[in-house]
Amino acid sequence: MTVLSYNVEYGLKLSEIYKWINALDKKPQIICFQEFPEDELLNLENNKIFSNQIICFTKGLASKGKYFGELTVFDNSEIKLISNINLDFRSNGIENLYRRRKIKRSAIITSFKKENLEFSLANIHLTPLSLHGLRRKQLEEVVETIQKDKSIILGDFNYSSLLNRNGLISFMHKHSYKIAGEKLVTNKYKYKIPQQLDYIFYKNLKVKNVEVLSLPYSDHFPIIADLEI
Repeated sequence: MTVLSYNVEYGLKLSEIYKWINALDKKPQIICFQEFPEDELLNLENNKIFSNQIICFTKGLASKGKYFGELTVFDNSEIKLISNINLDFRSNGIENLYRRRKIKRSAIITSFKKENLEFSLANIHLTPLSLHGLRRKQLEEVVETIQKDKSIILGDFNYSSLLNRNGLISFMHKHSYKIAGEKLVTNKYKYKIPQQLDYIFYKNLKVKNVEVLSLPYSDHFPIIADLEI
């Protein structure tokens, strides 16, 4: 099974991203976007990534009267949806002061069945501009909400590999999650300073391959991973 995680920067270049996905030799069965615009959902229904697709969405960020959030879209011909749960994290005062508006972060947790095996996947966007403790609380809520022993947590963790990355990995190891890939670059701060903000963690699964693709369609790069359930 192949999964894709990609922060699409408010969907500024979604048409290019769709073209890139459709041109892939091997299209992922599950695609997870962060900062996906809510008003793009209808267009995605009309211009499907998968011929037999299911969409799960939760609102998070708000900007200029529009909402953006986490989108998990998957191929229903290969994977069946069991349930999905939306998590709404409290807004962060430090970030609100910095950006001069109220900002919330969120996550969506879906449980799937593939053949006779069941697993959960959490698509998350954690709070930036905060102490480790706040993001840790958000991660604890995600871990406690996940329903299946076999599980994946991916998305924009906003944990820079330049600061406290080891704290994130130690926390996830404490909850039996392993990191997919080592020392990846998924973002360039101000398009110059390489760092990792996006991660894939997994539990009771096997990762066969992890790849980050340097694409020009967002301020983040997508991560693709092949997993064995």
